[in-house]
Amino acid sequence: NREVLNKLYFTTFLMFTLPVVTYYVCSWFVFSGIHKDAFAGMSAVAVANIVIAGYVVMAWKEDDDEPVKPKQPAPLVGRFLLD
Repeated sequence: NREVLNKLYFTTFLMFTLPVVTYYVCSWFVFSGIHKDAFAGMSAVAVANIVIAGYVVMAWKEDDDEPVKPKQPAPLVGRFLLD
């Protein structure tokens, strides 16, 4: 399905760019002090988890296709064959 593939590409792009951008923005502009890189790394991990959660929510809300109904019933096997 083209729509699902586009969502996957978009989410993959976000998973690559947003945590890296968040890390550098937080490291350079938001946090200061001796542990600024650790806090920036934690912020990047939080953003990555938000992207993953967003993808899961998008996948959950997708409409399911109608199930494919078999044209013929499956052949009986095992003990049911004797009945």
